Amino acid sequence: MSETMEEFLAKFYGPRKRLLKTATQISDAAVAAGSRTIWEPIFGAKVWSWLNLEANAFAILPKEPWGKTGWRILTARAHESGGGIAEGSEGGAIPASVTLTFAEVKAAPKLVSHTFDITELAEFLSSADDAIDLFPIYREEIGKEHASCINKMLVADSDTAAGNNIESLDRVVGSSLEVDSGRLDASDADIYGLDRDSVTTHDAYVSENDNTDRDLSLSLIDTVLQNVWDNGGLPKVILTKTNSMMRWQQLLEAERRFMDTARVVPTYGGVRGPAPGVEAGFLVATYFGIPIIPSIDVFNYSTIGGIYFLDTDFIKVAVAQPTTYVETGKGEGFIYRGYFKTQGLYKTRAELRAYRFNSSGKLVDLK
Repeated sequence: MSETMEEFLAKFYGPRKRLLKTATQISDAAVAAGSRTIWEPIFGAKVWSWLNLEANAFAILPKEPWGKTGWRILTARAHESGGGIAEGSEGGAIPASVTLTFAEVKAAPKLVSHTFDITELAEFLSSADDAIDLFPIYREEIGKEHASCINKMLVADSDTAAGNNIESLDRVVGSSLEVDSGRLDASDADIYGLDRDSVTTHDAYVSENDNTDRDLSLSLIDTVLQNVWDNGGLPKVILTKTNSMMRWQQLLEAERRFMDTARVVPTYGGVRGPAPGVEAGFLVATYFGIPIIPSIDVFNYSTIGGIYFLDTDFIKVAVAQPTTYVETGKGEGFIYRGYFKTQGLYKTRAELRAYRFNSSGKLVDLK
């Protein structure tokens, strides 16, 4: 019996050691006493972040506990049509047997980690001279950056190989068409060991224009949606960049039409659609009832960002180890590490998984 994400987290988060015992994990970029801007008395205790560290793409995707490292996908129907048997005689022939066509897919979890060091003296002087509680500030901001970095991995462009990073939605919602048009090199479209160079078996629906900008239009948007629906997909969420969303809204206003709004609540199951009667969550625009979520990190293919129509029944973030924060203890922690520094560390072990490709689509080359 498979466990829920809530059960997985409850089992995972428990008592854990507070010591990082390997001195090799010490960063050269430790915050040390002498960094004058941190505790200059005239600046006061409050620290305001000027950075936009949103993680919308990460928030909207469903999370699931890590199961097997590999899975199988059905790539071809056994029957396209037919199956009727002639009843004019006793000898109606039984149809020939058929076999299903499967492909094996595998993807190991990726480890994402961010750390920071603060010396004992720096932490002391920050509270004594300027009343800034330095360590909690770093803990909070590095935690936000950790989530933001995962978000940027999820919306990286197709011609950027994932490498040690988590796979991107742009590569999941990809197509051999992008190789044929010259947008991508032969291997750029491949994902999870599946070939997209010469076959269309693993294609999502992609509307592109050979790297040439074209005006965003409602017709282009509706064509992508129609093709995804024709493939049997039911997009639960639309992800795009803020500039694309504004252009989209301007198109509707010109026709005296307006985007509807709905309140959505991101959960471990991702954004599943409008939640009527629910006061929690946040208000978003919708198109054909599908929530539109903007993210500043979505790649600008051209003048404006791409638009992704995601069927999140088949695209999930599989989590092997949920985001964990650990830090070295003081006192004996210094002895273990051999330095008078306290280190904090965030880590997440996960990977983006796609169980089906043609139920999602994307629209690129826009202005």
